[in-house]
Amino acid sequence: MKKLKISELPISTTLKGLFTIGVDSLNRSVKVSLQFVEDMVNAAVSAAKTATNSANSAAQAATTAKDGANTAAASASSAASAANSAAQAANSSKTAADKATEAANSAAQAAQAAKTEADKATEAAVQATEETQAATKDTVQVTEEARAATEDTLAKIAILVPSALTVDCIKRITWGNVTPVKIKAVLSPVTAMKNLIFLSDNRAVEVSKDGVLTPVAKGVSRVHVIPTMNTELSQTCLIEVCAPRLRLSSSTKLRFTQAGGLRLT
Repeated sequence: MKKLKISELPISTTLKGLFTIGVDSLNRSVKVSLQFVEDMVNAAVSAAKTATNSANSAAQAATTAKDGANTAAASASSAASAANSAAQAANSSKTAADKATEAANSAAQAAQAAKTEADKATEAAVQATEETQAATKDTVQVTEEARAATEDTLAKIAILVPSALTVDCIKRITWGNVTPVKIKAVLSPVTAMKNLIFLSDNRAVEVSKDGVLTPVAKGVSRVHVIPTMNTELSQTCLIEVCAPRLRLSSSTKLRFTQAGGLRLT
């Protein structure tokens, strides 16, 4: 099986079909769909846009009703002006007064009709205003719910992402040593997903998927410890595989074991 570096993997341009793994509050292994997270955020944003469009439509209806009320008020003003002209004509002659009276009555009727229309327009404007206010409240509520849902989703994701990586790795391995040596890596906080990738250049040591080192040749290898949920925390260990050497207690004296055997390093 060919081993690939992270930099050699293809780049994904969509979250569809992507999962990550970790443990839940019961310490059970679970998988998390990144597409599900994206869909939840998109649905909340779409609901907020729909509510905003409804509010804009109600506001436009209120503006139309207001224009109708202004038109009716102008008609009433014109009728009052006609009544004043008729009264002035009544002072000139009785016949003109009669005609002016008839004209005034007609104008009064027109004024009453205009007032009725104005009252209807006012009621429509009040109703449209109330609907606009209701729609605005709905929009605010939907926006708040969307923001709360987004914050909740981000908070749930945030606790899964590690913020620190501590690596304890041996720096030198004696060639021929068969004692298993493992890289110790700890992710913080405790809620972070414990997903780690161990990669080696395989020049001197190979590394298993759980961090166990196996010497393959004398020399120096680079072993990378990479958290999949936050690759910026990646660390690199330099590990030397060297030939057995005698340990000295001084520049001219050998160090022996308690049983009298030679100490190797």
